[in-house]
Amino acid sequence: MDQNASNDQVVLIALSDISPSPFQPRVHFDEARLDELAASIKEKGVLQPITIRSVEGKATPYELVMGERRLRASKKAGLETIRSIIKVLTDDEARDITLVENLQRADLTPMEEARGIQDHIAAHNGNKAETARVIGKSITYVDNKLALLTLPREVQNMLEAGIINEAQARVILEVEADKQVDGAKLAQKLQLTATQLRGRLQKHIKKGAGTNGSGKKEPSGERKPATFKQLSTSLVSVYEALEGFDFDDLGGDEKGLKNREMLRKQASLVRQSLARAETALLRDPPKVAPKDESKSGKPPRIGASAA
Repeated sequence: MDQNASNDQVVLIALSDISPSPFQPRVHFDEARLDELAASIKEKGVLQPITIRSVEGKATPYELVMGERRLRASKKAGLETIRSIIKVLTDDEARDITLVENLQRADLTPMEEARGIQDHIAAHNGNKAETARVIGKSITYVDNKLALLTLPREVQNMLEAGIINEAQARVILEVEADKQVDGAKLAQKLQLTATQLRGRLQKHIKKGAGTNGSGKKEPSGERKPATFKQLSTSLVSVYEALEGFDFDDLGGDEKGLKNREMLRKQASLVRQSLARAETALLRDPPKVAPKDESKSGKPPRIGASAA
């Protein structure tokens, strides 16, 4: 693979002569960051050359191996040529380099990484150990990434778009397949952390919440009955939690601002639930019919039994 690495020579190649890599796992590119890179390239040029390889029988004489962001930004900057290093590489070698280079970047989405690993395994006849060796990870790491591809398409799309994160997705994988979309939507709606989501899913899905005890699902929207003690304990817990913390301790840095926004959304949901509870408590309670002891099968008590 590195047979010509010792005498790498940087040459100028026309952008029109370079085709994209067919092994590129990345689907999404941050346009704002590309614009920033294009502005830098206009001012300073391409400081780090891209890596390409010669190909035959294709529309262009060269194919990209490493440096797609630099290639795209150079086109945005209006360049006609780009500094390049030409390598002699087989398809397998080019695939390995492209995958490893992209996995080392922090902005690859979990689904892009999972698909890249899946494609690499397929190209190596299902040899997961070889893929793990190439990317420098364990087989467990590879299996965990592949598991994301078993999620429902809707959940995969949410993970791809950053609506949920990988930690939340791993929690969602733990629940029944027909509950996974609901789990993802719950994480989005309540802005739950992975730990909070696991607690909610175990309580409301794994243990059969939403069923009437016979395994049959209750009608949608039906609320469970609760005792005075349950309701009072829950309300007091919320009150004590909110009154016992100083929200100013969250800080004003980037992480603190994100945490504030998440808590604001959660507080809004709590406020809606409290408003519903208050409205319900202000309504006249339903009348409860007195018990008819004559239908109980027991004789009415008149007094003490005869001696």
